[in-house]
Amino acid sequence: MHLSSICSFLPAFINCFFFNVFCLESDFSLKGDYLLGGLFALHEVQHATPLSSPEAIQCLRYTFSKSGYQMLQVMRFAIEEINNSTTLLPNVSLGYEIFDHCTDSKNFHSVFSFISNNGLIKSKEKLNNYQPKVIALTGPYGSTSTIAIAPLITMDVIPLVNYGASSYALSNKRMYPSFIRTIIHLTLINCNSTFSHSIKVPFSNCSVECKEGFSREPNGYHSCCFLCKKCPHNSYVNYSCEYFKQSMTKQVFYQSVLKFTINNSRLPWHNNGPVPFSNCSVECKEGFSREPNGYHSCCFLCKKCPHNSYVNYSWDPYTCSPCAESEWSDEGSTTCKNRSVVYLEVTEILSIIVMASATCLIILLIAIFCLFAHNYNTPVVKSAGGSMCFLMLACLIMSTISVFFFFGKPSSVFCILRNVAFAFFFTIFLSCMAVRSFQIVCVFKIAAKFPNIHSIWVKHNGQWLFVGFFSVIHLISCILWMTVSTPKPSRDSSTFKDLTILSCEMGNTATVSVVVFIVWFLGFLCLLFSYMGRDLPKNYNEAKSITFSLILYNMSWIVYFTTFLILKSKYIQLVNAMTQLSSIYGILFSYFIPKSYIIIFQPQKNTAAYFQTSIQNYTQTISRT
Repeated sequence: MHLSSICSFLPAFINCFFFNVFCLESDFSLKGDYLLGGLFALHEVQHATPLSSPEAIQCLRYTFSKSGYQMLQVMRFAIEEINNSTTLLPNVSLGYEIFDHCTDSKNFHSVFSFISNNGLIKSKEKLNNYQPKVIALTGPYGSTSTIAIAPLITMDVIPLVNYGASSYALSNKRMYPSFIRTIIHLTLINCNSTFSHSIKVPFSNCSVECKEGFSREPNGYHSCCFLCKKCPHNSYVNYSCEYFKQSMTKQVFYQSVLKFTINNSRLPWHNNGPVPFSNCSVECKEGFSREPNGYHSCCFLCKKCPHNSYVNYSWDPYTCSPCAESEWSDEGSTTCKNRSVVYLEVTEILSIIVMASATCLIILLIAIFCLFAHNYNTPVVKSAGGSMCFLMLACLIMSTISVFFFFGKPSSVFCILRNVAFAFFFTIFLSCMAVRSFQIVCVFKIAAKFPNIHSIWVKHNGQWLFVGFFSVIHLISCILWMTVSTPKPSRDSSTFKDLTILSCEMGNTATVSVVVFIVWFLGFLCLLFSYMGRDLPKNYNEAKSITFSLILYNMSWIVYFTTFLILKSKYIQLVNAMTQLSSIYGILFSYFIPKSYIIIFQPQKNTAAYFQTSIQNYTQTISRT
């Protein structure tokens, strides 16, 4: 026992026993995680006064009971010992509420307080939903007092632990299902003159044990208090002490060491069956959490933990705790496993093939750029767009470079360069292609019919205004894309249970839709102007090449979006990179490679006379029709 608890208990005991000091208000209640109730007769009503009208009894008017006060201090001392212990109920504090139970018939307000919940008593409340103020109750002393309150306490299945009620009626578990008593009925001490020594039982009593050959003569009220008297010759003594038979408040504290052994094989059970299981519910299997079912903690349902959760029986057996984002688990798990993090690595064979293809594409574009620069003043270069074709080739080179950012661990910079950079530069290229197609149609078909419009277009460099306008519009849309919802790395942990796929989020759907719409609108203009110039001179007729390249571009992206909806793996990023490359390769081989072939292998067609002949033949054909 802790010294502090003893020091606080002994003065209260001495003051009460010797000086008849009354209890303080703080002695009757203590806050805690769980409350215990106590009913002790601190005052005794010797003669009840008849009343003409109902009124609450005032116990202070009656005789103070030292034994009742002793029991109160015993309860307080025991609870303080438990709260101060590091081994008994760690991290849990017990509290108590104690009432003066001075009468059997007029102390029901204390019982109602114990069984209430927040000051209310719901008579029709189900037991599994109802939680009274106290979790257990001790007292009062005596069978009559106990039988008076037991039905109210046990109807809510509140444990009523009693130390002084010996009535056999209280053994009826149907009427009193939660009644428990701690009375030890009888302890016998037999001695006979034939024994050479007396038998001593280790408990503290009122008198010292008599020597051999002496009998006990009662001395006082207690049966264990006696005087020793020598037995006559040729006789023996058989004396007994009935312990805990009388009022507990009138007995002295004792210590008794008793050991019981029960032979289960001698106990007959119903239908000779096995020993009944004492718990409300069978223990859950591994990976199942306990779902409370009723008021008692031993009554529960077993619930299997779902994917990506686990139950830790040593920590919280009632909850399926979720795994961390970097972990996973199967159904019915007790631990979580680490996920494997995957992304499109640079060292993979497919990644190397795509990057090698992008490298070859960049080399081809740079070579064509140099070829066109060397032959800048030739008719083929001028028909390809003149100075504008260099902007087109530069945009294709930058779009190809963005493919390399699909490989390796995604980062914020990589996500921006792989998506936003490609969309911006490829849009500028399409605007150049659209205005180039329109300009050829304008020269051959619109200039003759609307000369003023053509002169204004040429005078104010309409082709550069067109390209600049759509470039600015698309730049604003890309800035909005990055501002509203910047493309950033994402972790996909839902597709595969044991994998985390690193990729890039596209960002806000609305801003992405604006960017895609501008790209597809410019592609539509390219197809429209190319179709309008399908009957132009052969050297200027680019309808077939542009149409082929744009059809390949659209088909590539349709395949990509379809794959994106179906395939959920790290290789969807590889498909995205291949889609971008196929778009650029289609334009390269349908538009720039044929012109480069003429420059290198057919120089006779790269003359002003050859182009002039083609224009004259076209004019003659138009005039005939």
